[in-house]
Amino acid sequence: MKKYPLVYLEWQDACSYDGSAEVGSWKSEEEAVEWGKNAEWYVRQAGFIIKENKKYITIAGMCEPGNNDHVPMFGHLQKIPKTWIRKRKLLKV
Repeated sequence: MKKYPLVYLEWQDACSYDGSAEVGSWKSEEEAVEWGKNAEWYVRQAGFIIKENKKYITIAGMCEPGNNDHVPMFGHLQKIPKTWIRKRKLLKV
């Protein structure tokens, strides 16, 4: 598993306002600006690093390392822009 290090990440995702469940989901400029100031979505997750470069990191939530019969397989893939990452820590397997 040395080829696929396990990492813990905290990253800020993009978010959108979907007021379809609210009565009067339209917002005034003031309400829209206030929503923009307060809307944040922080994600905390761990995963195996599959690829990384200056712009992004690709991680997998699941890794089956493979053996002589088959190649490694990965599940729950995510590609996260590096500028969104707020905290990073390598974990010991």
